[in-house]
Amino acid sequence: CAKILVKADAVRLLRALPLGGFLRMIGVSRGGFAAFLIGAFTGFPTGASVLAELCEKGEIDPREASSLLPFCNQAGAAFVMGTVGEALFHERRLGIFLFAAQTLSAFLGLCLTAGKRRAFLAETKREREKKTATPPFTVLTSSIAETAGAMLSVCGFIVFFSLCTEALSDALAL
Repeated sequence: CAKILVKADAVRLLRALPLGGFLRMIGVSRGGFAAFLIGAFTGFPTGASVLAELCEKGEIDPREASSLLPFCNQAGAAFVMGTVGEALFHERRLGIFLFAAQTLSAFLGLCLTAGKRRAFLAETKREREKKTATPPFTVLTSSIAETAGAMLSVCGFIVFFSLCTEALSDALAL
């Protein structure tokens, strides 16, 4: 869904909202704020992927993307509330609290680093070039293909490190 939002130009929806003063205060562009919100709710690796996509589309400056990366790559809401809160601790409120604390700390980090971004955002305030809209079918198919590739990569790392851990456990047990 995050890929579809970006490819379908969800940043354009943020342009309609009166967020200018707030975004200047926290030192992000509308595209950067969209990446922060999507990254906060969907989690790793989607936040990084959204930043890369927005950079590619010219919605955000590469320097802004680089400075936002630490704040767009946290654990997703479903993982923190569902897996950690519900499955691990059997406490939904704890999961909600952990997600809120994580999101608040990312937002605080975003605010504390605003000055650094404001400096180069002022330099790149030029009008972004307008691109033609991508056909909906292309948005859907490319979003699914890219997401499947990211999932396959993450699953590959999980399997690899699980095998390494098992091999190490077996070697140490001898």
